[in-house]
Amino acid sequence: MDVSSDDGAVPHAALLIRFTEALITGDAAALDAAREEIVERMGAGALVDAAGVAGAFEGFTRIADAIGIPTETVKVEMTEDFRAGLGADSFTGARNVGDAPVRADAEAACWGTARVK
Repeated sequence: MDVSSDDGAVPHAALLIRFTEALITGDAAALDAAREEIVERMGAGALVDAAGVAGAFEGFTRIADAIGIPTETVKVEMTEDFRAGLGADSFTGARNVGDAPVRADAEAACWGTARVK
């Protein structure tokens, strides 16, 4: 999907991506501009929703790391090269990167799009 413009596939996709990128990079000026534009184009409720979704995803990651949910094997394999380049394996959550457990009597486990075993 081309997110450089709003073609109707996801309303305001380009704006929401700019908001998300500003959150991730910590660019205060870009974040302020994106917030203002979201309120102007989508309303104050949309800003609350967008911030809530971003906060929830951050929380999900922290919860998964805190309780030791392992990363699916297929995702470990798919991300090995860029995790190394980013130095992500030195983060605390990296200890959960490895084979996801599968019950001995299970044919396979399906975690989202990943099939394990």
